[in-house]
Amino acid sequence: NNFGSQTELDAAFANGSYTLNVNLGGSHQEIGTFNLTGDSYPNAPHILNLQELRAHDYTQTFNLNWSSFEGATAEDRIVFEVWDRTTDQDLIFEFLPAETTSYEIPGGTLIAGRQYEFDILFVKETDGLETPETIIGYMSRTNFDLYTYNADTRLRFYKFQRNRQTGAETVE
Repeated sequence: NNFGSQTELDAAFANGSYTLNVNLGGSHQEIGTFNLTGDSYPNAPHILNLQELRAHDYTQTFNLNWSSFEGATAEDRIVFEVWDRTTDQDLIFEFLPAETTSYEIPGGTLIAGRQYEFDILFVKETDGLETPETIIGYMSRTNFDLYTYNADTRLRFYKFQRNRQTGAETVE
């Protein structure tokens, strides 16, 4: 679900004690209870040097910096991803400790004349499965596009479609 405000999110998931159940390979598993309060939703940190990145010589290394992940604990994590939209491939995909506030982008990673999408997910974990490929919790996202080309005029058209799966085979 997508919520338009913190108030809507808190109304949908009121403060209290919750138990999460999952089905792993046909085996039902209860994941311990966790307490949910409005404070547990992470606030998405802001990029601190985006303008410098846009003006940067991409052949050189660049340190992208963001504000701290407030309220994070040792179990929380950050996922940093850079996607080359021009070639439709992942360039960087890293799990970082929650206290991380920067990532060094190696020189030559970004190339002139392309479009990139940057995603930084701040994952606030709840009690859950202790496996690297499973994250149970709440995420906030800082996302931006970077265009490494110059043009006098730029036109962009967007069309979005969202589908919701209502059954094993049905999508509406």
